[in-house]
Amino acid sequence: MSAGKASARRARRGPALALVALATLAACDGPAEREAAILERGKALLEAGALDDARQMFRSAERVNPGSVEPLYLLALVHEAEGARHAAAALLRDVVAAAPRHVPARLELGHFAYEAKDLDRALGHADA
Repeated sequence: MSAGKASARRARRGPALALVALATLAACDGPAEREAAILERGKALLEAGALDDARQMFRSAERVNPGSVEPLYLLALVHEAEGARHAAAALLRDVVAAAPRHVPARLELGHFAYEAKDLDRALGHADA
């Protein structure tokens, strides 16, 4: 598929994703509940390989509940799936700085350190 066709297809999906997000938000009460619903939809998109759509959902979750670190963690997974490991690691460090006990983020950072043969740093993430 050409880049133009892919771009046009994504542009058509944009309004559909906005409607899904609005429907999800309408069914929820508070910011944390709305965030959880949006994150679940984003996780399904991530698992399906729809990375751009997943990114949009996670960004929406960030706007709904700005203090939450979970959207950042999931955005890091999108970056990792795209092969942008430096961007993923930067987001993971932000997550750990804001929530030192966020185990999944620490595991990912430890894995990155292990792959880079930085065993001391990898163990540091495991011990925290």
